[in-house]
Amino acid sequence: GELTRYVDHTYAWAFDRWKEVVWQEFELNGVRVGAPQMIVTTRQSPGCSQVWTQREPLAIWNQAWFCSLRSAQGVFRRGLETGNEEYLTRARMTKELALQFPQEDGLFDSVIGVPSETVTISGQTVRRPAGWDKLFFGNSNRNPVTESLQDSPRHILDMAWTALHMLTWYEELEQDERLLAYAGRFAERLLLLQDREGYFPAWIRRDGSILPELRQSPESAVCVTFLLKLSSLTRDERYRRSALRCMDVLIREVLPESRWEDFETFWSCSRFGSEDHVGRKYERCGCYKQCSLSPFWMAQAALACYASTGREDYLLAGERCLDETLMFQSSYQPDGIPITVVGGFGVMNADAELNDARQNMFAELIIQYGKTLNRPEYIERGAAALRASFSMMYCPENPAAKEQWEKRWPFFSETDYGFMMENYGHDGYTNGESLGIGEFTIYDWGNGAASEAVLRIKSHHRELFE
Repeated sequence: GELTRYVDHTYAWAFDRWKEVVWQEFELNGVRVGAPQMIVTTRQSPGCSQVWTQREPLAIWNQAWFCSLRSAQGVFRRGLETGNEEYLTRARMTKELALQFPQEDGLFDSVIGVPSETVTISGQTVRRPAGWDKLFFGNSNRNPVTESLQDSPRHILDMAWTALHMLTWYEELEQDERLLAYAGRFAERLLLLQDREGYFPAWIRRDGSILPELRQSPESAVCVTFLLKLSSLTRDERYRRSALRCMDVLIREVLPESRWEDFETFWSCSRFGSEDHVGRKYERCGCYKQCSLSPFWMAQAALACYASTGREDYLLAGERCLDETLMFQSSYQPDGIPITVVGGFGVMNADAELNDARQNMFAELIIQYGKTLNRPEYIERGAAALRASFSMMYCPENPAAKEQWEKRWPFFSETDYGFMMENYGHDGYTNGESLGIGEFTIYDWGNGAASEAVLRIKSHHRELFE
């Protein structure tokens, strides 16, 4: 009940109160498509009279963090649950959008966006998006090469994550054969990209050349999970053999050293070490720079390998990966922090955020391990991660957080219920006077993603909601 109230705040915010800002809808290849835009800021609130500027280019992403196709599955499930046809229509528009991304020998981009233009409003120079008639396809600019979406290389991880969600939609929501076909074309290319040791590369340029960075990394684990899911749906053993070969090298080479290096470790908010420590431990502590995404992906892949083979060694390896992920979970409430952080996740061993949106992505896997290993603590941790996924939401159900939001943004009101920053204390500082409260919502890495997690977990583990 309580979690469903947060879900309802989210969808009322995205599709009603903030609809003019959040929801993007347009024609693509003669098809009506739509999705919430990647990022909006507090100053875009209907109740704010200040002039706003576009923080990042107006875009919709299907990437390892911000996956509109994943969030839309929550909207679809809620539509079925409540008989809300509008939700089903919107969710299907987002599915159509994913299917309209052009494929090139199996590969595809992860971002569709429009350029920003500089304009003067009330004497202020600000960035505003051009119209969708000027759209471009591009890729995540969190990479070693460029910050331009249009010029960024394709990221295998982003494609594998999106294709995995195509298969989930096909298996659990609608048997749309186009989803299976799209994912299948990507899988065929993926098999050709696997190296002799079993790894899949991280980035590939449009000319087909592979970037050297993270050429052999735990990002490959998402390809494992994807290929096993596709193999189970198509009964094609080639995908399964490829997946297990990759998992074996990850367990052999990445796991013993806790080499949790991925795109976020070096090419996001905390870039130090990207010049000289990719693939190298720090002497002072004997550790790699580590991100919490990598052990999660490996724990997820290992559980899929166990389900496919029944081999205990995969389960044991997965348990270790999960435990290393859980080292990033907050297990107590510090006195000086006004926001509830118990159950929430940090990002890495070299960054500042608390209660990061990844907790909504991690929650079900932790619960699955709890059930598989008969470990009640894991089930509790997964449930706590799911609850923490909404602790940053501006709404009456979070009185302490609501107070902090209003101290920072005094114009916030009922219109803004559902607005939610992706994490707390992004810069490493917090206090009771709103320090640590941010200025933006990323629907696909915040309220929309958290709502999807609730609705998916409810459909798979109903007993936790009784």
